[in-house]
Amino acid sequence: MTNTLGPNNPGNAVNSHSPKVKICGIMAPADAQAAVAAGADFLGFVFVKGRRRCMTVADTREIMQALGPSRPPAVGLFVDEAPATVGQIVRECALQFVQLCGAETPDYCAALGVPYWKVINLHSPADYERMAPYTGAAAFLLEGADNGPGGTGQTWDWGLAADAPRDRRVLIAGGLNPNNVAAAIAQARPWGVDVSSGVETGGKKDPEKIAAFIRLAKQDPAIREQSP
Repeated sequence: MTNTLGPNNPGNAVNSHSPKVKICGIMAPADAQAAVAAGADFLGFVFVKGRRRCMTVADTREIMQALGPSRPPAVGLFVDEAPATVGQIVRECALQFVQLCGAETPDYCAALGVPYWKVINLHSPADYERMAPYTGAAAFLLEGADNGPGGTGQTWDWGLAADAPRDRRVLIAGGLNPNNVAAAIAQARPWGVDVSSGVETGGKKDPEKIAAFIRLAKQDPAIREQSP
């Protein structure tokens, strides 16, 4: 898989094996610029109707154009959306990945023809069996069992993620913030971490929190070595 990492940022001296960081819920050019400046590896855009951070195609394209061609890969979040709609948004917004947060089947995911991350909600290590049919997944995003589609920002037992299959890339999400991301990584040893509300103040992205989150997430190079 190519172009899965963000551009090198000389202002952030981090180990090449540090966890990847996705800043999700990008809503404005300033949000994206703060994430890029801090060294984010992925930018997340929500395309789920009814969600506060739901984006339009026009607004997303404006952000992408403002960042220019050297931007990190963009990930679009969807929940049981019509495949034609997903494809249209991917094309018009130049998304590199889709994050599928609902009950999408392996056949649905494969038919999209787009690199995808599949969300798995964990009750116990036995839930990892649900990953097996998604053989084409570029990564899996693990959330707490009660977080609901798309996440709710609630913490959970991150230690469950340590039992994830070693041959798959996994990210953890749910309740992460600058105060707990280092501890979460120490427990889970994930390939990456995903945050949205944990780097906000008053419902808006906070550049200082974004920078602190990425710095603290990147300080620990001892992550799982995964090469699916």
